[in-house]
Amino acid sequence: MARHVFPVLLLCVLAWPLSAQTASAPDAAPDSSAFVVLRGQDTVAVESCVRNGVILDGDLTIYVDGGIRQTYHAVIAPDETAPLVEAAIYPPGQPEAPPERRARVIFRDDSAAVDALTRTGMDTRIFPTQAGALPYLNLSFGLLEQALRRARTLGQGEGEVGVPFFNLGGGQTVVAEVTRFGADSASIRLGTIEFDLRTDAAGRLVSAAIPAQRVVVVRR
Repeated sequence: MARHVFPVLLLCVLAWPLSAQTASAPDAAPDSSAFVVLRGQDTVAVESCVRNGVILDGDLTIYVDGGIRQTYHAVIAPDETAPLVEAAIYPPGQPEAPPERRARVIFRDDSAAVDALTRTGMDTRIFPTQAGALPYLNLSFGLLEQALRRARTLGQGEGEVGVPFFNLGGGQTVVAEVTRFGADSASIRLGTIEFDLRTDAAGRLVSAAIPAQRVVVVRR
């Protein structure tokens, strides 16, 4: 399969996400946090995340065109893949309005089945991907953290592993190079963009930077 590159662009928002109603695991202790993406003194994006058992929920707003809001709801498997993802995208400048697009993605082996609901109806498509692919949303550090968790299941200690990403905005797949340096730092190279990451002992993402774009990310 030909490799497709979808670099992170601060002012380029991926279209197409969806909403979800799947119940979360009732006995898990929720882990709630927020990622704030900054360029200098400017807030580029804010993402709130809740990890509750096998459920990962995210709510991402990118501050362009009045604010573009996207949400996702992922079911996490024991191997840290996400076999079921639902997402929604809201009208620009109207973050509290009903979603204008919704989709559900089911990953199975080397394919992704996508049911997309728009104002014109339902569209179902099957995309080729790679086994173990994770969903990708531009500037979602909750999903990048999931890639770190997945990488830990694929390799022990330091070193590089490949984690495929499936682009929710277009259906392309690209393999991210995830490299861990000791217990508290890692990097992810996605196309031409490299993320420098700091983690805690449990593998949670604490902070990040995109040096080429002069961007920093803090967890709150």
